[in-house]
Amino acid sequence: MTSPRRFEQDLPALLADLYVGGLPDYRDDIVLTTAATRQRPAWTFPERWIPMDVAMRRLPVARLPWRTLAIAALIAILAAAALFVAGSRQRVPPPFGPAANGPIAYSVNGQILVRDSFAAGTRVIIDGPGAAFPTFSPDGTKVLFSRTTNGEEILYVAAADGTSERRVFDQPLRNAAATWSPDSRTIALETDLDYVPELQMVNAPALLIVNADGSGSRRFDLAPLRPSDVVFRPPDGATMLVRARVDTGQQDLYLMNADGSNRRALGIPSPLLFGPDWDVSGATYSPSGDRIAFNAVEADPVSGYQHFRVHLRQPDGSGDVEVASPNAYIQEAWPAYSPDGKWILVHRWQWKADGGKGWLAVLPAAGSTVGRDIGPKVDGGEDTGLTKAWSPDGTKVLVRADNTKQLFSIDPTTGAYEELPWGSMDLPNVRRMAP
Repeated sequence: MTSPRRFEQDLPALLADLYVGGLPDYRDDIVLTTAATRQRPAWTFPERWIPMDVAMRRLPVARLPWRTLAIAALIAILAAAALFVAGSRQRVPPPFGPAANGPIAYSVNGQILVRDSFAAGTRVIIDGPGAAFPTFSPDGTKVLFSRTTNGEEILYVAAADGTSERRVFDQPLRNAAATWSPDSRTIALETDLDYVPELQMVNAPALLIVNADGSGSRRFDLAPLRPSDVVFRPPDGATMLVRARVDTGQQDLYLMNADGSNRRALGIPSPLLFGPDWDVSGATYSPSGDRIAFNAVEADPVSGYQHFRVHLRQPDGSGDVEVASPNAYIQEAWPAYSPDGKWILVHRWQWKADGGKGWLAVLPAAGSTVGRDIGPKVDGGEDTGLTKAWSPDGTKVLVRADNTKQLFSIDPTTGAYEELPWGSMDLPNVRRMAP
């Protein structure tokens, strides 16, 4: 059977019986103290105005793309390094065309001197003995020169400031001419060698390519030709124009690749009126490489008078044009194009036997008019031996008279000139600089 009385009815009495401890005596004191204390204001509890579930909320955090950031940083470092290297690397001018004027080099008493301008003082960059004929490379970073000691002329290259001098060819020079390649790494050298088997000759003329770093040279086999001059065709020098003599004594111009291959003659007349030394001489390219200018010796068709004349041809040798000249009795030769290719500088003279003089003239590159005379007229006719060159920017012409040893600076536009008291033993050479 079951009882109707429920357990929860007896629960208070049971709990009272289980509590064995009494109330503390200080309970009433505690109640009196807390009752007199003001309750803490509600606004001092942050949970009343800040959602307290933030303590449990996971904030959204985007993951950083560390790999992308590392690649970007590496690219930035490489770019900065490239800019630093580019900024520290010397800017160089192109091998052809206008450039800025740099220091002017020339030799005096076995030393090579430079001036930073026509009005500046001098300083020695290469000391003696026997240093002469300085020629800056097309990029302006090196200087080619020779030293003559104990009767032997030796070929050297140095940095443009005269440091790091080194011998670049292992034999003495004989009847030599040297020309920088457009890339400034090699030099085309025509010189007589001790023995050339192909020609069965001692002291035979030869054409070589000499490394400017002194690491060696190579000779081209041009037999039976005897080379005497070489120029590189702009803009890259991939083709060379070589003046060479055949067994009959006649001269011609030959095109060939820079390695000596694919040789072909232009077929220019060589009548030998003044002998083999002068026919087809003084060949040069225009700065763009689209014309060849050279000397011809021929007879005037009206008077029969024999004279020098400048002729122009296409790079393949076609399209011959004779440059205009004042009259049949004035000699005209040794063309030199201005850096911008608009003008040709020529040497004019009358024979010394006729009491003649020597001087320079400037005429349009097309050769259609006689142009104008510039600079001084020097006594001596053909013996004046005028050597000349344009400044890199085309605003000056330097000329030296071999017979009088005088040196002049000429304004090619006005023709005005001044004599330079430098005592130079050769024609000064102006260093090409980046514009």
